[in-house]
Amino acid sequence: MRGEYQTRQKTEMARFLSEHAMQCFSPEELVRAMEAEGARVGLTTAYRFLESLCARGTARRYQDARGLLRYQFHG
Repeated sequence: MRGEYQTRQKTEMARFLSEHAMQCFSPEELVRAMEAEGARVGLTTAYRFLESLCARGTARRYQDARGLLRYQFHG
């Protein structure tokens, strides 16, 4: 299994999601919320990070009524 790099963006996303556990975010919402706090994260990085959390079982993926994918961190 390939190891993952721990980048500044991933560290910031993990911190943010831990502080907002059990809230649902789309990748776009996550990026905007983090930018509001002064942290810059790329949309592609956010999407890949959220998917990796789902693969590890520390986040769940939902599809809302509009068909938008949302993620909930519960780790």
